[in-house]
Amino acid sequence: MIPTESPPMLPFFAGSLAFLHQELLARRPRMERINQGFANEPVLSTRLLFLANQQWPQSCLHVSSALALLSLDDVREALSARLGSPYANGVHADSHYVVWRRYSIQVARVARSLARDLYLNEQLAYSAGLLHAIHMLMPQVESASDIQPKQTQPSDLALLREQAFPLFGLLLNAHCFKKSAALMRQWQLPDGLSDVIKDCEKPFDDEIFRPLAAVLHLAIWRVCIASLGAANSTLAYPAEIALSLGMDMDMVLHQEPIRWK
Repeated sequence: MIPTESPPMLPFFAGSLAFLHQELLARRPRMERINQGFANEPVLSTRLLFLANQQWPQSCLHVSSALALLSLDDVREALSARLGSPYANGVHADSHYVVWRRYSIQVARVARSLARDLYLNEQLAYSAGLLHAIHMLMPQVESASDIQPKQTQPSDLALLREQAFPLFGLLLNAHCFKKSAALMRQWQLPDGLSDVIKDCEKPFDDEIFRPLAAVLHLAIWRVCIASLGAANSTLAYPAEIALSLGMDMDMVLHQEPIRWK
């Protein structure tokens, strides 16, 4: 059963839902394809992680672990809930949601690739990249007193993101990364996931340095630079963060293209 206090209805890509429904109706559903369907849709991934962590608190950091614990009936019920407004492929191609979804998936893929090279948890890196900007879909989050940022002005990384994706500048508090982390905690997702997102903007602010937070920072930077074009490849380069992971600019920028897909 879906708990009553689930994440709110948010926009999602209709093709992902159709893909998942088709696979779940098969005589022998293929879990790798179900995993793929969730991994390409931030909102559906959030709902699945919420459901799994309601049953097994603080246990599921990524879609694969949730699917390993939930039954297919649980997954079907998660997808039968009211989910929000669906977007069709190719429709509203310049909408905030379509740009946001494409950006989130790109960050997730780059974070996973970097984490793999550093022998870190690449599935957690993917989850953090996929969900790190989910607060942008929730203008009502502004009224929640426990999710108010202490940050007074956008960081260099936030400004770079809004430069690379101008539509984000029109969204409420688009520059505040910590709001997504607060939502993760509000929805009772694991602290390990919310901590990576919370610290990604400034990985050295807290006493504890989280390598995956630094990985997520680099992934966001890398996706922004790719959007702006190669001529801006050194713009606001986070050298200190990259060096803390033992990476130089060539390692961050010049991996084989197939690794970014």
